[in-house]
Amino acid sequence: MSNDLKLLLIEDSTINATITVDELRRGGYNPKATLIETSEDLERVLQDNTWDLIISDYNLPHFDALSALQILHDSGQDIPFIILSGSIGEEIAVEALKKGANDYLIKGNLVRLSAIVERELREVGERKTLDLAEIALQDVQEFKKTMVATLTHDLKTPIRAEHRILEFFKDGNFGDVNDVQKNVLQQMILSNRYMAHLVDNMVLAHLYEAGEVPLKLELTGINQLIRTEITNVFTYIAQERGETLLLELEGALPETWIDTFQIQRVINNLIQNAIMYTERGGAITVCTMKQKDKILVSVEDTGVGIESEEIKVLFQKYKSISKTLKHIGTGLGLYLSKQIIEAHGGEIDVESKIGKGSRFFFTLPIKKQHPN
Repeated sequence: MSNDLKLLLIEDSTINATITVDELRRGGYNPKATLIETSEDLERVLQDNTWDLIISDYNLPHFDALSALQILHDSGQDIPFIILSGSIGEEIAVEALKKGANDYLIKGNLVRLSAIVERELREVGERKTLDLAEIALQDVQEFKKTMVATLTHDLKTPIRAEHRILEFFKDGNFGDVNDVQKNVLQQMILSNRYMAHLVDNMVLAHLYEAGEVPLKLELTGINQLIRTEITNVFTYIAQERGETLLLELEGALPETWIDTFQIQRVINNLIQNAIMYTERGGAITVCTMKQKDKILVSVEDTGVGIESEEIKVLFQKYKSISKTLKHIGTGLGLYLSKQIIEAHGGEIDVESKIGKGSRFFFTLPIKKQHPN
């Protein structure tokens, strides 16, 4: 079956042009050929038309294939370019290929022409497919950026406003509130806080994927961070659930350069998960210790444990055991924890036994000097 082929021939011999067209017809193509001889003609037709293929004589009286290649290159178009020559040396052929020619053939021996054309047209099609895929990917990335901007402004702003209004109601700023109403308002505040947390995680996940989260490093003591920033809150929550929160912090740990807010997010997430998956009467133990040039932080619980198959995907995005255990969760917490720890040059992992509990742990390199 014939295939239409819009062919541009750079040739000063109508006989040679006819031979080339006939060979393509024998190969199953239906060439619609245009014959030109000068650089001016080439520049004009490249602007005015689209072409499937260019076949050029190597040397014309006032023009040559290498000059034609340069004009094609300057045009930015991806068109297969094949050189024909009465006699072409190896060095010249290599030079032509380096300049961008797709192939070359000796005039009088065009038996490979159709096969070469088929190959080059196929490769052009593949490149166009890849280009379209790249454009589609860029569109997706642009959409994601737009979505993040929407999440940041259009969602976070009203969530913050609602949070403050609920607190005003609970505190009696708009009139007296009885105990039952206060309890309902407190539950609404907690729900609102959880929504804000979900939005923050979604935004942060995108920013880490895009490499757009610069770490704001401070020289920090991990033990102090755990004591002052986290455990006061979670000690109260654990007590309400009938659980015990224990600290086993190695003394005199060296300070290191970390993004305090991000590492706090990791420890917060690990302790919150431990409390959530531990039953009444259980215990959560937070440990720190020095290991050579690293600090090890671990959060161990006496909870339900995690299946080995679930451990394999635990740190992947949107993978969560929450649904299995009838808890609410997006599966972003551990994914983000992994991104944060690895951005600091550390590692995070988990050990777990069903019915015995889990131990999440991560390392941070000890950096005495600010990393530049």
